[in-house]
Order: sequence, then structure tokens, then C-alpha cells
Amino acid sequence: MPLLVPVLLACQARPPDHVAAPPTDPQRALIRGAMGLLGIRPSVDDLERVAKDPGAVHSILEGYLDDPRFGETIRDMHAEQFHLRWDVSLHPIPAGPISDVAYMDLVQAIDETPLKLVEWVVTEGRPYSEIVTSDTVFANPLTALAYGLPYDPDGPEWQPSHYPDGRPAAGLLDDNDVLLRYPSSGSNFNRSRADFVAEGLVCDEIPLRPLEIDVFDPRTNDGSSENTTCTACHANLDPIASAYNDARPFLQANQVIDAYAAGCPPDQAWACYPMQLWDPGGDQPVNPEPAAFYGTPVSDVGELGQVIADDPRFASCAARRFYSWFTEVPWAQVPFDVWDDLTNDFVASGLDARELALAAVTHPSYDRVVSVRPAQYARMVEDLTGYQWLGTPDDPGCRSNPDGCVGVIDLARNDLYGDHTVMGGADGYLVFDSNPTPSPTRYLAQRWLAEEASLFVVMHDFTSAPADRRLLVAADPADPSEESVRTQLKYLQERILSEPHPDTSEAEALFADTLERHGGADDPQAVQMAWKSVITALLLDDNAVLY
Repeated sequence: MPLLVPVLLACQARPPDHVAAPPTDPQRALIRGAMGLLGIRPSVDDLERVAKDPGAVHSILEGYLDDPRFGETIRDMHAEQFHLRWDVSLHPIPAGPISDVAYMDLVQAIDETPLKLVEWVVTEGRPYSEIVTSDTVFANPLTALAYGLPYDPDGPEWQPSHYPDGRPAAGLLDDNDVLLRYPSSGSNFNRSRADFVAEGLVCDEIPLRPLEIDVFDPRTNDGSSENTTCTACHANLDPIASAYNDARPFLQANQVIDAYAAGCPPDQAWACYPMQLWDPGGDQPVNPEPAAFYGTPVSDVGELGQVIADDPRFASCAARRFYSWFTEVPWAQVPFDVWDDLTNDFVASGLDARELALAAVTHPSYDRVVSVRPAQYARMVEDLTGYQWLGTPDDPGCRSNPDGCVGVIDLARNDLYGDHTVMGGADGYLVFDSNPTPSPTRYLAQRWLAEEASLFVVMHDFTSAPADRRLLVAADPADPSEESVRTQLKYLQERILSEPHPDTSEAEALFADTLERHGGADDPQAVQMAWKSVITALLLDDNAVLY
């Protein structure tokens, strides 16, 4: 186990561009699978089971696919890769029938809507192609009001529903959050939406194709309609964009404010709740090119989704993206033989993305040490300690404040305060790719979370009956005797670091030093501080933040 001195860990936890992992033994495969698929450490029981029967790894990992936290992983993955948790300041604001709703509650509900669809498709074992062909949209109480979706108040919080405006069945392609996230100005003609389709679903980064001209130099750029360098890109981009001609170009917060201030007259009613982002035959700017997908004509975004689902690049792009997520290899750098192998198995499974995820996380080429992602780390800490990393900035009188309430913020997944980004995450708007490289801010944010979680679990376990304790379960935490402390430390290192036969000497030294500095073994608060220090250090250990 690396030295348990938290201040040094910012320098220790540094995987270069490619740090090869030790040969993948069964226990390492279990750790990698648990962290990758669920974002948690494997249980001590699972580690012991694999130690006795190495062949049990695959069945244990298969069982993880039924854990609700696998669904969370799928949402986190698609949120980052499709940039669907994005700049909170550009979302519609609460007004009208949802005027008393906290702003972040509405933002997070809007952003999770398409992700809930993807989670449902994947975790139910439905063909992954349904993410672009389904007529289902998921609704919670807020989006039901915001979008006018049928909703059963006696049903689950999130439930399948349908848009009532007659838009084509196209899964997340015409989901309102996708339309909001990829707006179209008057001169853009839905090209941002077309780029999302091309890059996100068939891995074609059209805007990043090499240019032979400087598009900002009028001496070399004589207009896109005449220059072959420009037309080569527009020939693919514009026909895809035309499939979105029935969608409104954008909805901004000020449009909602202005519409309600004017009493939601007919020409502005679309910006009032339930918002109306689908408007066939409306007066929005449209792309004049005939709608098509790489030469295949389509009539609307519904046919676009069907053509995408039938395109071989859809399956191969998914294989590249799943492998990229679990291994932290940029999707464009996934070796051909790897994604070809994964694609073949994915297609043979009937596009079952559960099988793709399992194949990606266990693929023989996965030989990298990877950094824990922000949401993974928060989920791991919560699983170990019970602590949820939430921000609650509102004062009790926020309901009477003209600006209303902000609401509860999931700090590991939301960038209102930037914690997700400084921990290496992508914000979906300005930062598109996660960054596994350590930094001082990354370490400080992880340390903040680790310290708060450690204090939380120590106070909980010291005041709870043995059967209700979360982490200090191997011995009486109030007993500072050498044997009791060593027994507890052994369990903590097994549980937090997944070490099968831990050497507890460094942890014992840290416990003893902290105990002495805070008043000695006769002071109960000093004993609590010693446990807090040790748990914090373990949560920041290399084996906890890297796997």
C-alpha cells in the first residue's frame, strides 16, 4: 500500500498517457469490473469468493449488470459522450405552472430525460438501436409539466411516456433536451444537430476533417458553395440537418420570461409551459438541402433514426465509445482489431449493450491503469460511507426571493460550482472530454469529499448499534487497543483498497500519530479523529483513486 500521507497523494496518483497494469489476475479483473460497471469497490465477500474460485469472476460481473448503479454508469457515460449535462445557465427557467420549482431541479430533470431513455434501453436488454428509433420518452413530475407529457402521479418517479405533439419516433434524436442542447441560429440551419448525429452515433467528426484553406481568410475562402474543401463537408452535414427542419431552432431563458410577461399570446405561447419545440410547417429557418443520411434519402428525423440504426457504423461507433469509456482511451484511438472484435460480438448479441459493456471491461487488450471519474468516486464513497456529496446553497427564505431557489446540487455530476470539472470531468459545453491527469484542484476536491465522508461515517458508526454501522464494523471503533485497531484496519484496507492480505503497519502508525496529537487514547474525540484521518487517507490512496 502506498504511503498513507494524503498531502503526497496528489503527486503519487499520476498515470501517464499509458501506464501498463500488472497482468490481469481474477481479483484485479473483479476490481476493474466493479469500478467500471458500478463505480464501487467489490465487496470483501466477492473478493474472497474469487480468491477461492477464480472462475467466479465472470458470473459476479454478470450479476453487476442487474445492479441499479450500472444504469447510473450508463447515464454518466452517455451524458459525457453526447454532452447532455451541459451549461446550466442556458436552460429554460421555472415559470407558470412550475414557477415554484427550484431551478436546478428543473435543469437536472431536463438533462436526465434522454439519459433515462438510454438507461432503460440498455438495462432492459433492448436493442441499443432503440436509442434512435423508440417512440418512448421518460417523464418525471417536472418534465411532465414542462413538456406536457402524460404522467401517472401514482407511478414511479421516472416512467415511460410519449410526446403528444406527433413528432416522429426517433429516441433521443428529437428529445427536447437534445434540441435545447444543440440549438440552431438563423444561419446554422440545424447543423449543430447534424454534427451531434454524425459524431455521436457513427463517429464521423465532420467539422474536424482536414481543411486545405483558412476559412477566416477571404483570400483563400471564396464561399462554401464554390470551394470543394467546404462542399465536401457540407455534402454530408446539410442533408442530415434538413431532417430537423420541423424543430424550433432554440429556446432561451429570456424567451420564457418574455412570453410569460406578455401573458403567453399566441405568437409566444410555444415558449410557455408546456414548451413546444416541435413545429412542423412553422416559420423557423430551414436547411434547403433534401434530407438524407450519407446519400440515403429520409423524410424526417424518424426515418433518419431508422437509417442510422441500419448503418454498420452505428454498432462499431457504440463499440468504440463503450471501450473508450471504460478504458479511458479516446474513442478515435481505440485500435481497429479491438473495436472490430467488440462490434462483431455486439451485433451477434442483437445489440445488447449489457454484453458490450461486459465485453469492453473484460477485453484482453484492457491493460491500462485508469483514474476514477468524479461520479465514480462519489458513488464509491457513498457506497462505503453512506455520505452523499450534495450542495444545498439555498437559505430558508428562498421561496420568497424573486430569483427563487437553486435547489439541491449533485456536486459530482453538476458544474454549477465547477466541482465536477476540477475533478477531471467534462461539463458538456466548454469541456467536452474528461481529463484523467491529476492536478492540484482535482486532489483538493477529492480530499474535500473524502474528509466530509470520513467525518460522516465516523460519527454515524460511533453512535450506531453494531448491526447498523457502515464501515467500522470489524471491531468496536471506540476501543483504541492495539488488537482492536489492527483488526479494524485490516478490514478497512480490504474493503476500501481491495487488498486481500493487507499490511496495516503504515495505517497503524497514522492512527497512533493522530491519536497522540489529539489527546491520547483516553479521549473519545481523539479516537474519532484518528479514525477520520485513517479513512480519509485510505479514500485518497492510489489504490482507491486508480484501478
